Amino acid sequence: MTKGTPLAENHKNMNIDQLVAIITAEVVRQLRTGRAQEHTLILGHRAAASVDRLVDYLGPDASLCFSDKDGDDWAGRRIILPCLSCHMMANLATGRASEPVERKILATLLAGRTIEVFEFEYERYRHSAPQQLFRLYESYAGILKTFGLLPVVSKRLDTVRLEQMLITEKDVLAVHKQGGVVLEIPGKALLTPLAVDCAKERKIKINFLERRTS
Repeated sequence: MTKGTPLAENHKNMNIDQLVAIITAEVVRQLRTGRAQEHTLILGHRAAASVDRLVDYLGPDASLCFSDKDGDDWAGRRIILPCLSCHMMANLATGRASEPVERKILATLLAGRTIEVFEFEYERYRHSAPQQLFRLYESYAGILKTFGLLPVVSKRLDTVRLEQMLITEKDVLAVHKQGGVVLEIPGKALLTPLAVDCAKERKIKINFLERRTS
């Protein structure tokens, strides 16, 4: 019996070592799988200005691929459209597609997936467009949101990003209601005095995405 004990211990140790190796291999596999699923597909040309702004926003640690360089595989990836044009917005909101990328977007939405949008082109015309026309595009944005075409999710859960060029107290209150503590706005955006006071009272930090020029 005394001779069998070392053999039993060796056998036991071998099983533990094997178990550790199996667990380690599985953890590594899951980590690698997780990283693969974190790839972000950018729907646009790498050289486009809107793509540059998006890449800058996502940061250097983001794992990115681009539809014009890395093929047509949208499966298992986070998908971001750098800029949703007014033309594309009107088409998609009515279920139409006149270009290949629009057909692909509709097919993806019909499959139950979401696509994030970094910039909405219509927002650039907030202060110049006729009110009714601007409201029409706002209604398109609401429709598309129900389809699964959503504003880009910030890399920080406590950060809210707005595109409009005039930030009011109402906007700041909405950020606070969402739990945001950082508000990112365009570099040339203007804040009303009440918006500034509201941000101070609620300890919301204002970050300008571009350097302001005097």
